[in-house]
Order: sequence, then C-alpha cells, then structure tokens
Amino acid sequence: MKIFKYIALAVALAGAVSCSVVSRSSYAPSSVELQLGMDDLEYLGETEISITYDTYLFIFSRIRSINGADFDPGVVKRAGLSNAKTGLFRLGRKLGRASYLVYEKFPDADYFVVTKQLSKKTVLVLGSEIETCAVVKAYKFK
Repeated sequence: MKIFKYIALAVALAGAVSCSVVSRSSYAPSSVELQLGMDDLEYLGETEISITYDTYLFIFSRIRSINGADFDPGVVKRAGLSNAKTGLFRLGRKLGRASYLVYEKFPDADYFVVTKQLSKKTVLVLGSEIETCAVVKAYKFK
C-alpha cells in the first residue's frame, strides 16, 4: 500500500514539473546599426605589403622574402587584415604574414582598408614562384 503512495507521489511530481512554462527572452535589440561616413575618419596614409614564395610539386611552399627583406623562419610576425569577416578583399594566409608592417607603420590606426591586391606567378618545372602584394590604407576615428 505504501508503494502505491510513493508511485502516485512520483507521478504527481513528474506531472507538475513537466507542465511548467519557461519563457526566455532577450531584452537586447535584434540589430544595431552604426552609420559612419568618410568625414568621421582621418586618413593616415597607405603602405604596400608583399611576400615572395616558391611552391614545389603544388604542395610544398617556401617563403623567400617578406616586405622586401629576406625571410627568417625564427621570427614569426603575423596579423590579420580584412574589410569584413567574409569581405571581398580578404588577405590570404601567406600575405597575412606580411601584414604586420601595416601595424608597425600606423600604430594608432583604428581602421584598415585593403584597396588593391596583385599577384605575379612564374611557372617553373614542377613548381612556381609567386609574388603577391597588396596596398592598404589606414584611417583613424576623429
């Protein structure tokens, strides 16, 4: 008889818990918009970054120079520049190794725009030599 009491209590408790209503909502707006114009930015200047590397058998690659200086594999400097996360002018992984120069040249800049990218490829036997460069403009908020 006691077992039926415990079973009835468990069923009543499970029914009470399963019938509860939980409402969760966010009080933040669904979108935030910030309107900026060119008059809100101060132009600091532009610089060119470049990297030269070789590829062998279309698999292996070796960096020869970064920003005109010989490559030292012991020194790793890397930065990421793009207009947006999926922007049209996103820098490649190799050119990202050269983009530290922009941060060194314009340390107080808030906004960077990749305006132009050029790539020159020389086809060799079982490989190629690739030289890639990009022009980056730097801006600061007023």
